[in-house]
Amino acid sequence: MRIFVDANILIAVINKELPYYDACARVLSLKNFPKIEIFSSALSFSITAYFAEKKHGEKETRKRMVLLMENIKICNCGQTEVQQALENKKIGDLEDGVQYYAAKNSSCEYIVTYNQKDFFFSQLEVLLPEEMLGKYLHLIKNKRN
Repeated sequence: MRIFVDANILIAVINKELPYYDACARVLSLKNFPKIEIFSSALSFSITAYFAEKKHGEKETRKRMVLLMENIKICNCGQTEVQQALENKKIGDLEDGVQYYAAKNSSCEYIVTYNQKDFFFSQLEVLLPEEMLGKYLHLIKNKRN
């Protein structure tokens, strides 16, 4: 299972934002389970670093970003994804479109975000962190039966 996490999930974890931190951290921890890969984009990492630096300063942000990088694979997020987002007439916010195509082109099955409405055009399933955790538990139970 490939899961794409949006920038707001990374920001909640790196800045330990309550009440979102626990669910977001648990989503990232799914990477410890067999056959689960967690992805994000270089764009999300850049956005996350920007907000983390405001709260923690440059040195601490770098440490936290290194730890984050150990747990997440980076999707391609370049010319192809930008062009696809620009060509899709349903997409109004270019950043959301680029994130979407980064996820889609990396064969992710889910996008996890607190901004579900931003991905109204998505052909991938867009879930809140709590919904992703519930879905994963449901999938595990079904495999056991």
